[in-house]
Amino acid sequence: MLKNLKLSAKLWALIGFLLVALLIVALNSTWSINAILLGNQKFATASDQDIFMVHKEVDHLKWVNRVKDLFVNNQNHR
Repeated sequence: MLKNLKLSAKLWALIGFLLVALLIVALNSTWSINAILLGNQKFATASDQDIFMVHKEVDHLKWVNRVKDLFVNNQNHR
């Protein structure tokens, strides 16, 4: 079957096949990069929430120390 085709037809078929393969690889790469970026965005959001919670915990510990100083040591901090 392929023996009866002209060389130019075989070359055009090869070029078409390579372009399709290139398109598949490009689409797969784009899809993979988008998945990585989405995961990165989720991680960044979670990291921001962790930082927020640590700041709130530190603020709470400072408040607890002020309350302790007020009631136990009878000191007034402002």
